[in-house]
Amino acid sequence: LGTGSQCFPLLGFASNGAIVAQVLINNNTVVSATGPILPVSSTWIEIVQTWSSTNGLRLYVNNTLVSSVVASTFLGSETTPNYLTLGNCLNGRDGRCHNGLVGQPGPFTGAIDDFRLYSRELTMEDVCTLTFIV
Repeated sequence: LGTGSQCFPLLGFASNGAIVAQVLINNNTVVSATGPILPVSSTWIEIVQTWSSTNGLRLYVNNTLVSSVVASTFLGSETTPNYLTLGNCLNGRDGRCHNGLVGQPGPFTGAIDDFRLYSRELTMEDVCTLTFIV
């Protein structure tokens, strides 16, 4: 289990319940794309977060682009491992966590049915196609 040197939530909820996608840019600033407040129900909701230096940070909810912000850089380590955790935040070795707009990180209550990580930015067509994969 890796501990990394710092942490920040890529996806989470703001204190008002809105879904938030985030990236950490090269000056240790968190850039956030805020979406709607998601209903609490038994209905599945598809959430897609993309990033590229050209298009910045994008947040899709149920095939609809709900937020987009300029973020031409992304702070990721090229010399040490970058760890990704689902459902809870692992504070870095030094206890720093760049929360941005995400409320206090803690355990996620709910279900994650399908998680995917791609090495490229997904297009709108890709996002729509993912919805219809069973």
